[in-house]
Amino acid sequence: MSWFKKKSEEEKIRETAQKVLNNFLLALKQVDKEDQLQGSSSLGLTLDIAAAHKRSSVENAKDQIFHDSDGTEFNVDDSYRYPDLFNKQQLLLHLKGYENQMKKYSHEPEVVSGMTIYYLSAAAFAFPEFRNQVEEMWFYLSKGFSSAETFDPKLDGAIDLIGKKL
Repeated sequence: MSWFKKKSEEEKIRETAQKVLNNFLLALKQVDKEDQLQGSSSLGLTLDIAAAHKRSSVENAKDQIFHDSDGTEFNVDDSYRYPDLFNKQQLLLHLKGYENQMKKYSHEPEVVSGMTIYYLSAAAFAFPEFRNQVEEMWFYLSKGFSSAETFDPKLDGAIDLIGKKL
C-alpha cells in the first residue's frame, strides 16, 4: 500500500505551468526594471520571437482543423489568438505539447521565452486561477508592443487576455 497518491497528469501540468508562470513573471519584472533604467524596451525582441514561433506553427499545421465544444471549426492561427476555443482536455494536450517543445529547445532560451508566452496564455484557460497572473504577464509584455518589429498584438496576441491593452 502506497502512502502517497500518484499525481494526475493534470496536476503535473498545473504544477509545471505555475512554476513557469512564477519564473517568467519574475523575469519580466526584472527586464521591465532594467528597461526603465536604460530608457529602452527589450521586450519587443521576445514578442518578435513569439510571433515567429506562432507563424511557423501556423504554416506547419495550416490544414489542421480543431472543433470547439459546440462543433465550430477553428484553425491553428485561431488557437493562438483564442486559446479558450479549446476544451479542457484539448488545452491539457496543448500544454503538454508546449512543455515537450520547450524541453526540445532548452538550449535556445530566446525561443523558449517566445513559446512561453503562448504556453502561459493557454494555461490561463486550462487553469482559471492563473488568469490574473497571465494578464499581468501581458501587461508587462505590452510595454514592448511599440518596439516589436513583427509582433502585432491584434494578430499575434491572446485577445481575451490583452484586449484592454490594444
